[in-house]
Amino acid sequence: MNDLHMHGVEGVRVLIYGTTFDAPGRRELLAMQSYTAFYPCPHCLHTWQPGLRGQVYGGYRRYLPIGSRFRNRVFHFLGHTYMFRDFERRPPPPRRTNQNVAYMVSRARPRRPFCGHKSIPFMNEWIGVDWESELCDIMHDLKCLCERIIKILVGKGAYTMYKAWSWDSQHRDDCEAYRIFEDYLDGATRYGCSDNIHSIH
Repeated sequence: MNDLHMHGVEGVRVLIYGTTFDAPGRRELLAMQSYTAFYPCPHCLHTWQPGLRGQVYGGYRRYLPIGSRFRNRVFHFLGHTYMFRDFERRPPPPRRTNQNVAYMVSRARPRRPFCGHKSIPFMNEWIGVDWESELCDIMHDLKCLCERIIKILVGKGAYTMYKAWSWDSQHRDDCEAYRIFEDYLDGATRYGCSDNIHSIH
């Protein structure tokens, strides 16, 4: 790879781009933590909120403009009520750059990741590697988004993707701790299990 970058083929220099359309593959290629870890994104330093047993996926509201009503703790949209544990006051997260990634990688160890980086990425062996030019995994991200929407629409049933769902009691604990979705806390399933769960997260 480095020979192609430096000398090319018969004098024609070759520019090389490395990426993957699979989230777990991208994680390994870039030596990042799991995409479900506290720092799941290789492009920015967005962090999640801790819950009672781990992380609570509060969404990407911090990317919204400051003052947006969708940053509120409770808001209504198209007849639905959305609730979160708090008002989102954080500004948009900073992006990973060649400079801060180099620092974070220098602090990382295989069993002690630093800001999402496990170790020196494989692609750092390439001359001219540029972290800021990494391509987003659009195909896989859209696939996950569509899958979640389908789960929300289908809900819980004997033959659906939610047939093994058994986290109702844990999510009711979250509702009680963060004072959200009181009807669900009382055992109501008027909207279907999955609708309430995804609104919480």
